Amino acid sequence: MRVTVPVLIGDSQLISTNVPGFTAGEVPYNADTTYAMGGRCVNPVTHRLYESLQAGNVGKALPVYPVRKNDWWIDVGVKNQRAMFDLERNTQTVGVDQPGGGSKIIVTIAPGERVNTIGVLGMDADSITVTASNGGVQVYSATEDLRIREVLDHYMYAYKPWSTRASFVRFDLPPFTDVAITITITKLTSGVKCGSVVVGTYAYIGDTQFGADSDELNFSTIMRDPYGNSSALIPRRAVPKTTQRLLLPKHRVNDVRAVRTALNAVPALYTALDESRDGYFDLLLILGIYKKFGITPINEVEAEVNIELEEI
Repeated sequence: MRVTVPVLIGDSQLISTNVPGFTAGEVPYNADTTYAMGGRCVNPVTHRLYESLQAGNVGKALPVYPVRKNDWWIDVGVKNQRAMFDLERNTQTVGVDQPGGGSKIIVTIAPGERVNTIGVLGMDADSITVTASNGGVQVYSATEDLRIREVLDHYMYAYKPWSTRASFVRFDLPPFTDVAITITITKLTSGVKCGSVVVGTYAYIGDTQFGADSDELNFSTIMRDPYGNSSALIPRRAVPKTTQRLLLPKHRVNDVRAVRTALNAVPALYTALDESRDGYFDLLLILGIYKKFGITPINEVEAEVNIELEEI
């Protein structure tokens, strides 16, 4: 398993994007404007989106992040352009429709430090291309067709529709200090989306063993009448989680202990497998935090790592 702590993508790391700075429903905060209950505005410095909790909201200060709420405002995330770089919420950036049809998201970022891993998750797209340049010279390029159609019998061959993969992960970015990375995400129709972009340097924390468990925390609710009949089904998000067992050589234990300390309450990209085309890759892929990270010496040369992960 590899774990990658994301490099923060802020104003200085975002070189360019084709997604507008403000989209429908996103306007910069103005202290002289009177906001109705439910009215929204954006802090132009932090790019966070706020919703008014009261009518007649004029001249009331926005909460200062990480404070998320005061008597007048509540933080509802970041604006559309920056949603793909906000790893604390499960949000998506919606891309730009193209004049000739289809839609795209094109962003260029400069992490400002050495990185060897890129993960692009939560996509609704048909293809992705990632290129990297150093000193104006292209040093890396990878393209992947995200469309999939697993056909297991004649009926599926005739009638099963196409679907798309939501994730793209590579561990082979050249580790230049001043690398510039361009990500192009394309959909043949409108509405291309990207949930998260992670760039960083991975750390090895053990070899994933068979028997890993993938589950979900289901926040949907069902209401029943006094006779047990369902009267209302309220669908809500289900949060993926995994429980995995890793084997770790003894000489790596202290390094992994340091990684564990650094990851306390820090969202990171956990990849149980190296090959993204493996049928289990997405099942065990988590962008989130660890809930349990136990290290148990089991013999003279190996330790067992039991890790429980929960998606953001």
